[in-house]
Amino acid sequence: MPAKKVYRMATELGAKAVGIEAGVIKEGMLADLITVDVARPTPINEYNVYDQIVLFTNPQNVINVMVGGVWLKRDGKLVTLDKEAVRREMEEKTERFWKGDSECR
Repeated sequence: MPAKKVYRMATELGAKAVGIEAGVIKEGMLADLITVDVARPTPINEYNVYDQIVLFTNPQNVINVMVGGVWLKRDGKLVTLDKEAVRREMEEKTERFWKGDSECR
């Protein structure tokens, strides 16, 4: 499947599929944004930009994330979550899950 189509599916078509108007840049829309480290061995240009984003960008390449005007990730660091607290909570819930705790299933 062409990368440009995958990109559209992940943005505007994905939003449309769940019944929300989002995924497009348009006057009056809220602007969520991300910045991505695009340092690649192959330069990004108008012919390969979708391939570079869809195929070769990984979570560690996302530097900043803003949603509804609130920074969620800034300069590569999560700012709204305590990563260690989330890890501990997941570790506890995973242990309970494997012991058969019905609240975790």
